[in-house]
Amino acid sequence: MLPFGLACTPEIFQRITDGLLEGVTGATAIMDDILIAASDLESHDAILRKVFERATSYNLKLNFNKCLIRQTQVPYVGHLLTAEGLKPDPTKVEAVFDMSPPTDKDGVRRFLWFVTYLSKFIPNLGDVDAPLRQLLKSDMEYV
Repeated sequence: MLPFGLACTPEIFQRITDGLLEGVTGATAIMDDILIAASDLESHDAILRKVFERATSYNLKLNFNKCLIRQTQVPYVGHLLTAEGLKPDPTKVEAVFDMSPPTDKDGVRRFLWFVTYLSKFIPNLGDVDAPLRQLLKSDMEYV
């Protein structure tokens, strides 16, 4: 158990999880998430067994209510990891469409921040959102 609130705690925990998965090809840890990628179910299960064995040897307790096992895609840090690669999380895309139109500069700023978060999936975003960015200039009056 690590003390709560220490500035170095995330780095220490990451080092521990990196050690836990050292040599386990197909398994990656990012903070308290362990991702397993394999080309087929048999390989996936073999990697999963290794991860469980390592977790046991490290006396690491897993919360099985939070585990997503044998998934073809998983939500991860605001995106969707799939066999085809990274995709936008549908809930984030839906949130953009559900947003009310901005009524002031702060609203425009919030909208642009959110859309920029999805920018890797929006071709030519810089050209598309240029008129909105103009509204953020200090000499621009928002009507």
